[in-house]
Amino acid sequence: ELSTVYCLADTSGSCNITDQDKETDIDLIAPRPSNFPIAPSYPGSTSSPTPAVMKAPSTTSTTAFSYCLDSTSKCKSWVVNADAATVPANCSQGASETHCYVSKLDYSGADLYFLTNTRKFRLYFVTAGAIIDGGNGNKGIHHCNTLSSGSNPTCSGTLPSTIDLAFYGCNSCGVQTYDWKGTPDVLNAFAYIPNGEATLAGNTTFRGVLWTNKIVSLGNVSWVVPGSGVRDVLEVMGLLAAKGSMPTANPLLFDYVARATSGFRWINP
Repeated sequence: ELSTVYCLADTSGSCNITDQDKETDIDLIAPRPSNFPIAPSYPGSTSSPTPAVMKAPSTTSTTAFSYCLDSTSKCKSWVVNADAATVPANCSQGASETHCYVSKLDYSGADLYFLTNTRKFRLYFVTAGAIIDGGNGNKGIHHCNTLSSGSNPTCSGTLPSTIDLAFYGCNSCGVQTYDWKGTPDVLNAFAYIPNGEATLAGNTTFRGVLWTNKIVSLGNVSWVVPGSGVRDVLEVMGLLAAKGSMPTANPLLFDYVARATSGFRWINP
């Protein structure tokens, strides 16, 4: 028996959902409401170059966008830097965002660090099938504003916003399967894979907001949903009006709060 929990925030300001040694298998309701937003698409052509696997570079082949943090014979820790001045051909860049499209993200052989200091990063998976490979779970994905150097780097500074790092699946290319494995440290991200089947297994921690069609949680899996992350995601996806503004259309999600003045009086002109 499964008791589904929708967690927005607890008294500590975030949600922690831990599923100990049992399987949680959630199939979300389909079809989705007609006014529910589709996943954003890459802002440009995805046919050239052909979508490829994003993986750790060799220690001798690095760029300002993707580079290793160690100089050993095999890359153990690598960085994808959204703030880099130049990006590869499968990416585009604006003043505040960097966009890249890939067929798969493979961090099975090295810890992956996303840097989003001055630009947000958007990664688009544009092919069906397996799109994220976490290997046996001894590596992780990290999301940082700043990063210490050396063979054992750590994130430092303020925890990045949930919407600073986003993973988007395709809306109509077919089923996309992906595994989150390992401990993502201070990963704070939004993943929206409309036709996705997500598996979190073993001693895995996911921090952020995950929208997908099916979730399988098996083992000692911890879910951490930052208190501000849910609202940030709903705002950026157009389901809630930005703070201090009125919605331009009838929102899918809304709340009513009872409000009153401390008193009243009749005033005759």
